[in-house]
Amino acid sequence: MASLLETPMESRSTSSYPDELDILSAYGLQVQPNFDDILAIYQASGFLYPQKAESLAPFWPEIGPLWNRLMRTRPPLLIGAVDRRNKRSTGAIFRSSTRTWFVQHLASDGDAYGTAALVMACGAAIYLSSEANGFQVWFRGDNKLPNRLFGAEFFDGNEEKQDHALRTYNYSKVQKSELKRTPSHGFDVIRCDDTTAPIACSLISQVRGPAFVDVEELKSDPFLAGIDSQFQCEGLRRYRHIYLALKGDTPVGCAIAFRGPLGLNFSFLENRCDVVMKPNLESSQAAAIVEALLAEAASTYADFEPEWIPVTTDCPPADLPAIVRPLRVYTQAIYLRPAMPRFYDGLRATYGRLLARQMRRETFRVPTVEKDREAAISQWPTI
Repeated sequence: MASLLETPMESRSTSSYPDELDILSAYGLQVQPNFDDILAIYQASGFLYPQKAESLAPFWPEIGPLWNRLMRTRPPLLIGAVDRRNKRSTGAIFRSSTRTWFVQHLASDGDAYGTAALVMACGAAIYLSSEANGFQVWFRGDNKLPNRLFGAEFFDGNEEKQDHALRTYNYSKVQKSELKRTPSHGFDVIRCDDTTAPIACSLISQVRGPAFVDVEELKSDPFLAGIDSQFQCEGLRRYRHIYLALKGDTPVGCAIAFRGPLGLNFSFLENRCDVVMKPNLESSQAAAIVEALLAEAASTYADFEPEWIPVTTDCPPADLPAIVRPLRVYTQAIYLRPAMPRFYDGLRATYGRLLARQMRRETFRVPTVEKDREAAISQWPTI
């Protein structure tokens, strides 16, 4: 395993990439545990705050079997990991597209070592195990730990590289019963096909930047046909539709309607409807376009079990119609492949400081455990 990790990336063949699960295990993690074990940590750590727990409550009987099923596919579509060596920590990643991952649900009951092992192991597994193009992670900006791990601290301000991005979104809900198609004035909404998807992609790139387009594979696979074929092998679906608003020949907004198995993400981000709007429209016109886009996208959510659709957008709240009800604010961090070694090195430096402080506090009480930890940290690979 060690020699494989040390093999230069450019000299590896596809068959020589190590397995994601082997890499996670090399960090001392228990991989693909039973979902009940993961859920117990989420509940004990306070990760499932009341609002989130309430929205998930009706669906736990479906979510548990789904996770257990997808954690056992080969290659894995969902990876869960747990660290139990002192306290308890857990996290998960799932394949959001053919060559990218969605990192999510880091939770811990207070052990910096456990979270370090999880985050660094996931970063190494995504980078070293395959020709993954990158990953994205969504977190609440007021949550200090993920903000520190994935947020602005690692963004060096060199936007010319276009290998990373950080953006804030309003996460909202809209009741399906309130979505009605009404005559539009001055614009038309279409559902994209292969010929019109590039028009929507151009607008998305202008508003969100090239890193967003790359991590979502919007140019190469606009409707997620590649990853959908893998989920279909399990009798499931993972796809998206794109709806485009046109004023004459000019794109003024679009809705990216993601669909996937319910509960892959506990905020239903795998099923979000992401609204992208051309900047500087009049608020009243923007609100009308958003409402029309959501009304058209509603058909994509006809079999979505909740009575509401999760909506994400980075357009100003004044540009949203009244039917869109804000819930919370999320930050999305994107790291494409060229940025991932820099991200990993930043994690090593950050956790080196955190663990040094924790070790100084605890060494007197548990010297043997802390010496074991120092030895383990020194063996974590570089990428």
